[in-house]
Amino acid sequence: MIQELEINKVHGKIYAATFGRGVWIADLVQDNVSIDPPAVYQADVKLYPNPNTGAFSLEIQPSQMEEANLEIVDITGRIVYQEKLRIDNQQRTYVFDQKLKAGHYFVKLTHGNRSKVMKMVVH
Repeated sequence: MIQELEINKVHGKIYAATFGRGVWIADLVQDNVSIDPPAVYQADVKLYPNPNTGAFSLEIQPSQMEEANLEIVDITGRIVYQEKLRIDNQQRTYVFDQKLKAGHYFVKLTHGNRSKVMKMVVH
């Protein structure tokens, strides 16, 4: 688990300190500025119920996304499930029933180089 983040704009680095594991360093990514916000940021996404038992729904309101990649990532960063979702204006709710162990997870929805991450707790 990351305990602290530091950004050094002069050297273009981000530092992540983890409890008992050390410090990780990565280059900062320079983003191209765009007038139109990326579709994944425009999408209104709801995850429910949360907490859950591994069965949950994603409600995605219509946006400019035609497809998105879904990943469920455990607390150690391991991808435990992934699927490509076809987004259309007809289907707005996507139901998942995963056999996940109790714990904390992140549900990551990615479109192009942009992502939306939601925390999920499984009992």
